[in-house]
This record gives sequence, structure tokens and C-alpha cells, in this order.
Amino acid sequence: MKPHISNLAKEIGISQGFFSNILAGRRRPHYRTGKDIARVTLTTVELWMEGDPADMRKAVENYHQRAIKKAMINSKGEAA
Repeated sequence: MKPHISNLAKEIGISQGFFSNILAGRRRPHYRTGKDIARVTLTTVELWMEGDPADMRKAVENYHQRAIKKAMINSKGEAA
């Protein structure tokens, strides 16, 4: 299952297009935006300011996996 960057971009407060450009290595965020991305993805601001796009995409995949696990745990709790 591919990460839905539109949901992540919305949570961060940036457009999906801008976030796609960051992940592709075509753009770099301003420091404040980098901090927001780092906070949401549980990574470092350095990753988003200076990191390799492949590492950024991996961070998004990790974020997505945590979101799936959290949703599964929440759905199990509701069923109990």
C-alpha cells in the first residue's frame, strides 16, 4: 500500500504538490516547514533541509506504516 502523501501534506499544512516536489528532490522546504515535516514524521529537520530524497521517501513510508498500525490497534480496541 502506497503512502498517501495528500493526507500527510494536509497534516503538515502544505500542498500535496509542494510535498511531492520535496520528495522528488526538486524543492527544499523553508526551515519552519522542515520542522513541521520532521515533527509529524518523527524525523529530524536536517533530513528535510539537507537529506537525500530516497531517505525522505523512506521516512514517509515509515510514517505510513505507523499510521496503519495505529489504525489497526484503534479498530481492535473499538471491537472489544
